[in-house]
Amino acid sequence: MKKDLGRLAACCTLALISLASGAAAQDEVGPFLPAPPLPVDEEFEAVKAALVGSWRAETNEPNPDAEEQGGVLWMSIAPITVEGLPDALYVERAWDTSLHHPFGQSIMQLYRFEGAIRIRTLEFRHGLERSDVFSGLWAVPESMPALNADELFATLDFDIIGSDGTFQARTPYPYPTASGGACQLLSEFEVSGDRLRSKDTGIAPDGSVAWSSNEGNGYAWERAEMDIRVRKDDDGFVMIEYAGWDSAPGGEGDVVFLDHVGQTGQGAVFWSATINRTLAKFVLPLGDTPVEGLTRTLADIRVGTIRRTVVPPSLGYGDIATPQIPPNSTLYFMIDCVGYEKGEPAPAPEPEAPAEGDDPPPAEPPSPVEPPPPGT
Repeated sequence: MKKDLGRLAACCTLALISLASGAAAQDEVGPFLPAPPLPVDEEFEAVKAALVGSWRAETNEPNPDAEEQGGVLWMSIAPITVEGLPDALYVERAWDTSLHHPFGQSIMQLYRFEGAIRIRTLEFRHGLERSDVFSGLWAVPESMPALNADELFATLDFDIIGSDGTFQARTPYPYPTASGGACQLLSEFEVSGDRLRSKDTGIAPDGSVAWSSNEGNGYAWERAEMDIRVRKDDDGFVMIEYAGWDSAPGGEGDVVFLDHVGQTGQGAVFWSATINRTLAKFVLPLGDTPVEGLTRTLADIRVGTIRRTVVPPSLGYGDIATPQIPPNSTLYFMIDCVGYEKGEPAPAPEPEAPAEGDDPPPAEPPSPVEPPPPGT
Protein backbone atom coordinates (compact mmCIF):
# COMPACT_ATOMS: atom_id res chain seq x y z
CA MET A 1 0.00 0.00 0.00
CA LYS A 2 2.73 2.45 0.97
CA LYS A 3 4.68 1.59 -2.20
CA ASP A 4 1.58 2.19 -4.32
CA LEU A 5 1.00 5.54 -2.67
CA GLY A 6 4.65 6.42 -3.20
CA ARG A 7 4.41 5.58 -6.92
CA LEU A 8 1.20 7.61 -7.21
CA ALA A 9 2.82 10.61 -5.47
CA ALA A 10 5.84 10.36 -7.77
CA CYS A 11 3.63 10.24 -10.87
CA CYS A 12 1.63 13.26 -9.68
CA THR A 13 4.84 15.16 -9.02
CA LEU A 14 6.22 14.39 -12.49
CA ALA A 15 2.93 15.41 -14.09
CA LEU A 16 2.93 18.72 -12.24
CA ILE A 17 6.53 19.39 -13.22
CA SER A 18 5.71 18.62 -16.85
CA LEU A 19 2.68 20.91 -16.83
CA ALA A 20 4.62 23.67 -15.13
CA SER A 21 7.47 23.41 -17.61
CA GLY A 22 5.04 23.68 -20.52
CA ALA A 23 3.23 26.64 -18.99
CA ALA A 24 6.49 28.42 -18.27
CA ALA A 25 7.63 27.92 -21.85
CA GLN A 26 4.37 29.27 -23.25
CA ASP A 27 3.26 31.99 -20.85
CA GLU A 28 6.18 32.45 -18.42
CA VAL A 29 3.83 32.12 -15.46
CA GLY A 30 5.09 32.49 -11.88
CA PRO A 31 5.71 29.78 -9.25
CA PHE A 32 3.15 27.17 -8.20
CA LEU A 33 0.30 28.23 -5.98
CA PRO A 34 0.33 26.48 -2.59
CA ALA A 35 -1.75 23.32 -2.32
CA PRO A 36 -5.21 23.90 -0.88
CA PRO A 37 -5.61 22.90 2.79
CA LEU A 38 -7.13 19.55 3.61
CA PRO A 39 -10.89 19.69 4.15
CA VAL A 40 -12.00 20.19 7.73
CA ASP A 41 -14.11 17.42 9.23
CA GLU A 42 -16.98 19.39 10.75
CA GLU A 43 -18.03 16.49 12.98
CA PHE A 44 -14.52 16.29 14.40
CA GLU A 45 -14.56 20.03 15.07
CA ALA A 46 -17.90 19.74 16.90
CA VAL A 47 -16.56 16.98 19.18
CA LYS A 48 -13.37 18.92 19.91
CA ALA A 49 -15.32 22.09 20.69
CA ALA A 50 -17.48 20.13 23.14
CA LEU A 51 -14.40 18.80 24.99
CA VAL A 52 -11.94 21.72 25.00
CA GLY A 53 -11.80 23.73 28.23
CA SER A 54 -11.41 23.18 31.98
CA TRP A 55 -13.65 20.81 33.90
CA ARG A 56 -14.17 20.54 37.68
CA ALA A 57 -15.44 17.54 39.67
CA GLU A 58 -15.77 16.65 43.34
CA THR A 59 -14.71 13.21 44.51
CA ASN A 60 -14.70 11.08 47.66
CA GLU A 61 -11.49 9.31 46.67
CA PRO A 62 -8.34 9.91 48.74
CA ASN A 63 -6.18 12.85 47.74
CA PRO A 64 -2.56 11.64 47.95
CA ASP A 65 -1.20 15.20 47.67
CA ALA A 66 -3.10 16.44 50.73
CA GLU A 67 -3.23 13.09 52.60
CA GLU A 68 -6.96 13.49 53.08
CA GLN A 69 -10.17 11.92 51.84
CA GLY A 70 -11.95 13.61 48.96
CA GLY A 71 -11.43 16.90 47.24
CA VAL A 72 -11.74 18.63 43.89
CA LEU A 73 -10.32 17.33 40.61
CA TRP A 74 -9.60 19.40 37.52
CA MET A 75 -9.37 18.16 33.95
CA SER A 76 -8.12 20.55 31.26
CA ILE A 77 -8.31 19.80 27.53
CA ALA A 78 -6.66 21.82 24.75
CA PRO A 79 -5.74 21.33 21.08
CA ILE A 80 -2.21 20.15 20.41
CA THR A 81 -0.16 19.64 17.26
CA VAL A 82 1.33 16.14 17.08
CA GLU A 83 3.38 15.23 14.03
CA GLY A 84 1.83 12.17 12.43
CA LEU A 85 -1.31 12.37 14.57
CA PRO A 86 -3.93 14.81 13.25
CA ASP A 87 -6.95 16.05 15.23
CA ALA A 88 -5.27 15.64 18.60
CA LEU A 89 -6.11 17.04 22.04
CA TYR A 90 -3.94 17.31 25.16
CA VAL A 91 -5.58 16.22 28.43
CA GLU A 92 -4.29 17.06 31.92
CA ARG A 93 -5.74 15.98 35.29
CA ALA A 94 -4.77 17.43 38.68
CA TRP A 95 -6.01 17.90 42.22
CA ASP A 96 -6.93 21.47 43.12
CA THR A 97 -4.32 21.32 45.89
CA SER A 98 -1.54 20.87 43.31
CA LEU A 99 -2.66 22.25 39.96
CA HIS A 100 0.97 22.73 38.91
CA HIS A 101 1.72 19.04 39.44
CA PRO A 102 -0.78 16.97 37.41
CA PHE A 103 -1.19 13.28 38.17
CA GLY A 104 -2.39 12.42 34.67
CA GLN A 105 -1.38 13.58 31.19
CA SER A 106 -2.50 12.01 27.94
CA ILE A 107 -3.43 12.66 24.32
CA MET A 108 -6.78 12.12 22.60
CA GLN A 109 -7.02 11.68 18.84
CA LEU A 110 -10.16 11.73 16.73
CA TYR A 111 -10.23 9.38 13.74
CA ARG A 112 -12.74 7.43 11.69
CA PHE A 113 -13.24 3.68 11.84
CA GLU A 114 -15.56 2.22 9.21
CA GLY A 115 -16.90 5.72 8.66
CA ALA A 116 -17.83 6.37 12.31
CA ILE A 117 -15.98 8.70 14.72
CA ARG A 118 -13.69 7.21 17.31
CA ILE A 119 -11.51 8.75 20.00
CA ARG A 120 -8.23 7.04 20.81
CA THR A 121 -6.34 7.80 24.02
CA LEU A 122 -2.54 7.71 24.07
CA GLU A 123 0.09 7.97 26.80
CA PHE A 124 3.61 9.38 26.77
CA ARG A 125 6.09 6.62 25.99
CA HIS A 126 9.09 8.13 27.79
CA GLY A 127 7.53 8.80 31.19
CA LEU A 128 7.45 11.89 33.36
CA GLU A 129 10.62 13.51 32.07
CA ARG A 130 8.93 13.99 28.68
CA SER A 131 5.36 14.67 29.82
CA ASP A 132 6.33 17.12 32.61
CA VAL A 133 7.40 19.73 30.10
CA PHE A 134 3.76 19.96 28.92
CA SER A 135 2.40 20.60 32.44
CA GLY A 136 0.13 23.63 32.52
CA LEU A 137 0.56 24.43 28.84
CA TRP A 138 -3.07 23.58 28.09
CA ALA A 139 -3.59 27.26 29.09
CA VAL A 140 -1.24 28.40 26.27
CA PRO A 141 -1.36 25.58 23.70
CA GLU A 142 0.61 27.64 21.18
CA SER A 143 3.60 27.35 23.56
CA MET A 144 3.63 23.55 23.67
CA PRO A 145 6.87 21.94 22.47
CA ALA A 146 6.98 19.76 19.39
CA LEU A 147 5.62 16.23 19.82
CA ASN A 148 5.82 13.22 17.51
CA ALA A 149 3.38 10.30 17.31
CA ASP A 150 6.30 7.90 17.86
CA GLU A 151 6.63 9.28 21.40
CA LEU A 152 3.14 8.00 22.30
CA PHE A 153 1.46 4.61 22.67
CA ALA A 154 -2.25 3.87 22.32
CA THR A 155 -4.33 2.73 25.30
CA LEU A 156 -8.12 2.89 24.70
CA ASP A 157 -10.59 3.45 21.88
CA PHE A 158 -14.05 5.00 22.27
CA ASP A 159 -16.95 4.80 19.85
CA ILE A 160 -18.69 8.19 19.56
CA ILE A 161 -22.45 8.54 19.16
CA GLY A 162 -24.31 11.87 19.06
CA SER A 163 -24.04 15.40 17.67
CA ASP A 164 -24.67 19.10 18.36
CA GLY A 165 -22.50 19.26 21.48
CA THR A 166 -24.06 16.17 23.06
CA PHE A 167 -22.51 12.74 22.60
CA GLN A 168 -21.70 9.48 24.35
CA ALA A 169 -18.40 7.61 24.18
CA ARG A 170 -17.87 3.97 25.15
CA THR A 171 -15.06 1.49 24.73
CA PRO A 172 -16.13 -0.96 22.01
CA TYR A 173 -14.67 -3.93 23.88
CA PRO A 174 -13.00 -4.69 27.25
CA TYR A 175 -9.32 -3.88 27.68
CA PRO A 176 -6.89 -5.96 29.76
CA THR A 177 -5.92 -4.59 33.16
CA ALA A 178 -4.37 -5.78 36.41
CA SER A 179 -5.68 -2.97 38.60
CA GLY A 180 -7.53 -3.67 41.86
CA GLY A 181 -8.15 -7.36 41.20
CA ALA A 182 -9.76 -6.70 37.81
CA CYS A 183 -8.72 -8.41 34.59
CA GLN A 184 -10.74 -6.26 32.19
CA LEU A 185 -11.54 -2.56 31.95
CA LEU A 186 -14.54 -0.76 30.48
CA SER A 187 -14.68 3.02 30.16
CA GLU A 188 -17.32 5.54 29.11
CA PHE A 189 -18.08 9.24 29.18
CA GLU A 190 -20.90 11.54 28.12
CA VAL A 191 -20.80 15.24 27.23
CA SER A 192 -23.80 17.54 27.17
CA GLY A 193 -23.15 21.28 27.05
CA ASP A 194 -21.24 22.29 30.20
CA ARG A 195 -21.54 18.88 31.86
CA LEU A 196 -19.44 15.77 31.41
CA ARG A 197 -19.80 12.41 33.16
CA SER A 198 -17.07 9.75 33.10
CA LYS A 199 -16.76 6.28 34.59
CA ASP A 200 -14.26 3.41 34.53
CA THR A 201 -15.25 -0.09 35.59
CA GLY A 202 -12.95 -3.00 36.44
CA ILE A 203 -14.29 -6.49 35.75
CA ALA A 204 -13.11 -9.40 37.94
CA PRO A 205 -12.21 -12.82 36.49
CA ASP A 206 -15.63 -14.19 37.56
CA GLY A 207 -17.42 -11.44 35.62
CA SER A 208 -18.40 -9.37 38.65
CA VAL A 209 -17.54 -5.70 39.14
CA ALA A 210 -14.20 -5.47 40.96
CA TRP A 211 -14.27 -1.69 41.25
CA SER A 212 -15.74 1.41 39.69
CA SER A 213 -14.40 4.97 39.67
CA ASN A 214 -15.33 7.34 42.50
CA GLU A 215 -16.90 4.56 44.60
CA GLY A 216 -19.17 3.52 41.75
CA ASN A 217 -20.58 6.97 41.13
CA GLY A 218 -18.25 8.01 38.34
CA TYR A 219 -17.22 11.65 38.01
CA ALA A 220 -19.65 14.50 37.39
CA TRP A 221 -17.64 17.26 35.72
CA GLU A 222 -18.78 20.82 35.15
CA ARG A 223 -17.11 23.33 32.87
CA ALA A 224 -15.41 25.99 35.03
CA GLU A 225 -12.69 28.65 35.02
CA MET A 226 -9.52 27.66 36.86
CA ASP A 227 -8.13 30.30 39.23
CA ILE A 228 -4.79 30.88 37.55
CA ARG A 229 -3.15 33.90 35.92
CA VAL A 230 -1.64 33.79 32.45
CA ARG A 231 0.79 36.36 31.07
CA LYS A 232 1.98 36.43 27.45
CA ASP A 233 4.63 38.96 26.42
CA ASP A 234 5.08 40.13 22.84
CA ASP A 235 8.58 38.60 22.68
CA GLY A 236 7.30 35.07 23.42
CA PHE A 237 7.81 34.93 27.19
CA VAL A 238 4.90 33.15 28.91
CA MET A 239 4.07 32.90 32.61
CA ILE A 240 1.36 30.83 34.27
CA GLU A 241 0.94 31.69 37.95
CA TYR A 242 -0.89 29.21 40.16
CA ALA A 243 -0.55 30.86 43.57
CA GLY A 244 1.24 33.52 45.58
CA TRP A 245 0.10 36.70 43.88
CA ASP A 246 -1.75 37.82 47.03
CA SER A 247 0.91 36.87 49.60
CA ALA A 248 3.12 39.46 51.29
CA PRO A 249 6.36 40.20 49.45
CA GLY A 250 9.66 39.60 51.19
CA GLY A 251 11.73 42.52 52.40
CA GLU A 252 15.18 43.68 51.48
CA GLY A 253 17.80 41.23 52.67
CA ASP A 254 15.30 38.36 53.09
CA VAL A 255 16.34 34.99 51.69
CA VAL A 256 13.87 32.97 49.58
CA PHE A 257 14.14 29.22 48.93
CA LEU A 258 12.85 27.79 45.66
CA ASP A 259 11.91 24.30 44.62
CA HIS A 260 12.67 24.42 40.93
CA VAL A 261 13.07 22.55 37.67
CA GLY A 262 14.28 23.73 34.27
CA GLN A 263 13.80 21.66 31.11
CA THR A 264 14.29 21.83 27.37
CA GLY A 265 11.42 21.13 25.01
CA GLN A 266 12.56 17.51 24.73
CA GLY A 267 12.25 17.09 28.50
CA ALA A 268 15.96 17.13 29.36
CA VAL A 269 16.40 18.54 32.88
CA PHE A 270 19.22 21.06 33.26
CA TRP A 271 18.28 22.66 36.63
CA SER A 272 16.53 20.78 39.41
CA ALA A 273 16.23 20.86 43.18
CA THR A 274 15.67 17.09 43.13
CA ILE A 275 18.79 16.34 41.10
CA ASN A 276 20.91 18.92 42.95
CA ARG A 277 19.42 17.81 46.29
CA THR A 278 19.12 21.39 47.40
CA LEU A 279 16.73 24.28 47.05
CA ALA A 280 17.77 27.34 45.10
CA LYS A 281 18.56 30.28 47.39
CA PHE A 282 18.25 33.97 46.50
CA VAL A 283 18.61 37.17 48.51
CA LEU A 284 16.00 39.87 47.92
CA PRO A 285 15.80 42.07 46.00
CA LEU A 286 16.78 39.95 43.03
CA GLY A 287 19.06 41.50 40.49
CA ASP A 288 19.54 40.48 36.90
CA THR A 289 20.48 36.87 36.08
CA PRO A 290 22.55 35.75 33.09
CA VAL A 291 19.29 34.62 31.44
CA GLU A 292 16.70 37.36 30.84
CA GLY A 293 13.86 34.82 30.86
CA LEU A 294 14.90 33.57 34.30
CA THR A 295 15.08 37.14 35.57
CA ARG A 296 11.44 37.60 34.55
CA THR A 297 10.54 34.23 36.05
CA LEU A 298 11.91 35.27 39.44
CA ALA A 299 10.74 38.89 39.40
CA ASP A 300 8.65 39.93 42.41
CA ILE A 301 8.96 36.43 43.88
CA ARG A 302 7.25 35.92 47.24
CA VAL A 303 6.51 33.05 49.60
CA GLY A 304 3.87 30.76 48.13
CA THR A 305 4.54 31.81 44.54
CA ILE A 306 4.15 28.94 42.06
CA ARG A 307 5.01 29.77 38.46
CA ARG A 308 5.35 27.97 35.15
CA THR A 309 7.26 29.92 32.50
CA VAL A 310 8.20 29.44 28.86
CA VAL A 311 11.41 31.22 27.79
CA PRO A 312 12.08 31.55 24.04
CA PRO A 313 15.68 31.22 22.79
CA SER A 314 16.05 35.00 22.44
CA LEU A 315 15.53 35.32 26.22
CA GLY A 316 17.49 32.18 27.06
CA TYR A 317 20.89 31.08 25.80
CA GLY A 318 20.21 31.93 22.15
CA ASP A 319 22.50 30.08 19.76
CA ILE A 320 24.96 29.19 22.55
CA ALA A 321 25.08 25.48 23.40
CA THR A 322 25.72 24.11 26.88
CA PRO A 323 26.37 20.46 27.85
CA GLN A 324 22.64 20.04 28.62
CA ILE A 325 20.99 22.68 26.41
CA PRO A 326 21.20 22.60 22.59
CA PRO A 327 21.50 25.92 20.76
CA ASN A 328 18.30 27.86 20.10
CA SER A 329 16.38 25.96 22.76
CA THR A 330 13.13 27.11 24.34
CA LEU A 331 13.37 26.67 28.11
CA TYR A 332 10.58 25.63 30.48
CA PHE A 333 10.75 26.51 34.19
CA MET A 334 8.62 25.50 37.17
CA ILE A 335 9.26 27.57 40.32
CA ASP A 336 7.75 27.08 43.79
CA CYS A 337 8.82 29.52 46.53
CA VAL A 338 8.59 27.24 49.56
CA GLY A 339 10.05 29.46 52.30
CA TYR A 340 12.18 32.35 53.39
CA GLU A 341 14.42 33.59 56.17
CA LYS A 342 14.20 37.08 57.53
CA GLY A 343 17.36 38.99 56.77
CA GLU A 344 18.90 42.31 57.54
CA PRO A 345 18.64 45.05 54.92
CA ALA A 346 21.90 46.12 53.41
CA PRO A 347 23.45 49.14 55.19
CA ALA A 348 23.05 52.47 53.47
CA PRO A 349 26.15 53.43 51.48
CA GLU A 350 28.47 56.00 53.01
CA PRO A 351 28.22 59.41 51.30
CA GLU A 352 31.12 60.16 49.03
CA ALA A 353 33.53 62.90 50.07
CA PRO A 354 33.19 65.97 47.86
CA ALA A 355 35.83 66.38 45.23
CA GLU A 356 38.36 69.14 45.76
CA GLY A 357 36.84 72.48 44.77
CA ASP A 358 33.23 71.26 45.06
CA ASP A 359 30.85 72.87 47.51
CA PRO A 360 30.30 70.75 50.64
CA PRO A 361 26.91 69.01 50.85
CA PRO A 362 24.24 70.88 52.80
CA ALA A 363 24.00 70.09 56.49
CA GLU A 364 21.20 67.83 57.66
CA PRO A 365 18.27 69.80 59.07
CA PRO A 366 18.12 69.68 62.84
CA SER A 367 15.74 67.22 64.46
CA PRO A 368 12.51 68.83 65.61
CA VAL A 369 12.38 69.63 69.31
CA GLU A 370 9.17 68.88 71.17
CA PRO A 371 7.75 71.82 73.20
CA PRO A 372 8.08 71.48 76.96
CA PRO A 373 5.01 70.20 78.82
CA PRO A 374 2.65 72.86 80.33
CA GLY A 375 3.64 74.36 83.72
CA THR A 376 7.35 74.08 83.19
